Amino acid sequence: MFCDVKVASRKEFERVRQTNPSTLTDLERAARFLYLQRLCFGGKPGDVFGVESTHSARISLSRLDPVLDAAHERLEAVVFEQLDWADLIAR
Repeated sequence: MFCDVKVASRKEFERVRQTNPSTLTDLERAARFLYLQRLCFGGKPGDVFGVESTHSARISLSRLDPVLDAAHERLEAVVFEQLDWADLIAR
């Protein structure tokens, strides 16, 4: 759903913003987050569509690959835990 090619449009932005994240897979939630972050005003996804008609959109599929590659490289050795903080410290 969210991993398909996306365009920068107010209608698509509102559709994606109004989608309940709990209905999405982890990958779809990540794609939704990235899409909203790139197109919202001031990095606030709950806010308004922040694209000016005088500039190109801040989301470009050709520029996403380096961003995703950098994130992958940074996180590839990270292990995520979902524990209470006290249980994590005890380990």
